[in-house]
Amino acid sequence: MGYDAYISYSHGAEDAAVAASIEQGLERLARPWNRLRAMSVFRDQSDLTAESDLSGALTRTLGESRYLVLLASPESAASPWVNKEVAYWCDQCDGVERLIVVVTGGVFEWDEGAGALTQSTDAVSTVVRSRFTTEPLYVDLRWARAAQELSLRDTRFRAAIVLMAATIRGVAPADLEGEDVRLHRRARRLARAAVATVAVLALVASVAALVAVANAARADRRARDALGRQLGLTALDLPTSEVDEALLLSLVAADLDSGDGAERFQASRALIGRYSRLDRLLHAPTGTTSVRGVVISPDDRWIVAVVTGADGAATLLQWASGSRTDPLVTPLPDDVAPAVRLLADGRAMVGDPGGAMTVLSPEHPEAAEELGVVLAVDTVDSVAAVAGDGATIDVIDLGSGGRRATVESGSTIVDARHGRVAVATDEGPILVEAGDAARPLVGLRSPAPTTAIAAGPTADVVAVTASTDAIVPWRLLDGALASGAAVAVPDGVGEPVWLAVAPDGARVLVVGTAGSSVVGLGTRATDAVDRGATGRVAVDPSGRYAAVGGARLTVWDLSTGRAMFAVPVPANAMAWSGPCDEEIRCKLVTAGESLDVWDPATRRHVQLMDQTNAQSVTISQRERPS
Repeated sequence: MGYDAYISYSHGAEDAAVAASIEQGLERLARPWNRLRAMSVFRDQSDLTAESDLSGALTRTLGESRYLVLLASPESAASPWVNKEVAYWCDQCDGVERLIVVVTGGVFEWDEGAGALTQSTDAVSTVVRSRFTTEPLYVDLRWARAAQELSLRDTRFRAAIVLMAATIRGVAPADLEGEDVRLHRRARRLARAAVATVAVLALVASVAALVAVANAARADRRARDALGRQLGLTALDLPTSEVDEALLLSLVAADLDSGDGAERFQASRALIGRYSRLDRLLHAPTGTTSVRGVVISPDDRWIVAVVTGADGAATLLQWASGSRTDPLVTPLPDDVAPAVRLLADGRAMVGDPGGAMTVLSPEHPEAAEELGVVLAVDTVDSVAAVAGDGATIDVIDLGSGGRRATVESGSTIVDARHGRVAVATDEGPILVEAGDAARPLVGLRSPAPTTAIAAGPTADVVAVTASTDAIVPWRLLDGALASGAAVAVPDGVGEPVWLAVAPDGARVLVVGTAGSSVVGLGTRATDAVDRGATGRVAVDPSGRYAAVGGARLTVWDLSTGRAMFAVPVPANAMAWSGPCDEEIRCKLVTAGESLDVWDPATRRHVQLMDQTNAQSVTISQRERPS
């Protein structure tokens, strides 16, 4: 759910009481009689649920809020949590444009000549103070700490709440005051009408008691109809994973309906239309709480998934394609992350890069091979970079299981693609090429700390590194790595965190903390920056198309440097049907609020199912989604 306002404050007794009063005032001012709140306000003491990742829960809620209300005081200025929330809001949300400052203590003064807050300002920290380049909107509630009671009956407190609420709602304070008066009068009229209605209903009930026997059959029929309608609505609200239960409920609803027309099957017909593209459901064992990874074998023989139970234990499930029998179940080691992908030979890799991973055959899961902590993996060329002893990285051939090379490096910024493993170090990148005679190739000293690295596809571009300000291509020269001309990181991308090089090595996709863009390594031309496209990335096996997901979906054509399309469709998971080249048209399947299939060449879009909220998805090489 989204929030209209997020209250950030120090948890001291004085600011906590003021924060609670502000939350209550914003929610009650101009509240319609039929709503619990006039607006949705987040305050951690009243709205935060029990989660293991407290920081992630707060930043996620900040991203879902329209305004940040900061209770500024020396105590909040000293609070690392408050400063972290304000910094995240300014960097990831709307800067200070939607920041409302409420001063509850200390000094908060603006120097018009300097265009900044004065040095004597102690209500905000030095880091937060530098965020303001124009005089901010602020509300002075320094008197509120000593007040006996803070409510909308207090004229001074009411004026402050009206100013904040009007800013959040985008209306004039006078109009909001008038709306509050109008709603209050309406509520009183409704209350009087309710009393009158209750009196009338009591009279009607007395009369109805005299004819209760005559109307018993009619009341029973109406009760059955109401229950049928309720069951029909319940069936339509059930998630996709419970479609079988939904269909049964819709049939029960039709049976309870006293009518004899086709209208009584309305819920059943709606469900059949919604799931018309659903082939079949693959049922997981009882106790499964979530599906964390799913893949289809290259020959379409098997569907393999990793699921977790209520105890957090991960399990490998294996279904035979076309079979409706229960899956084969294999428990997984406790230290392996619940995610799965397939190697070119059909074996499965279970676990996420950066943690422990295991290689096993879907047909023979008992023959598992533990790799250890895998920093990067190339499933196409069966190469993995595994953390060795101390400050070393072992390059492993996943096909034979042999070690190709050992790299002396303490870096965790590693990429494995195109049969190459690229490692970022303080002295420059190190490249390990595939082959029996593979050896590390050390590059020049990097001009700045590396934030992202990618293995390149060609001899001219064997690797690309990125720092905060520059993108550098690398090529082989006399058996060593030599850096090419640096290209500036496009404005609006932020700090690069992920790179992908085009098949011809001419361009690189840069995904940063604030957006994504394609940059020409030779021409230095920059395509339009897609702000906000900072989620997970999926590149088709040919390397031509790259999809950037998250809160929205953007698909880039790396061969031309153009964005094929950018749509506001959430993408929690993405998968490609196969390589995308000039002769083979591939498909992209995404899962989020809906299950969608995209054709990047024609930009055709087909929604297979809505209201899925799926977290994992795969598509077969024959373009049969699952």
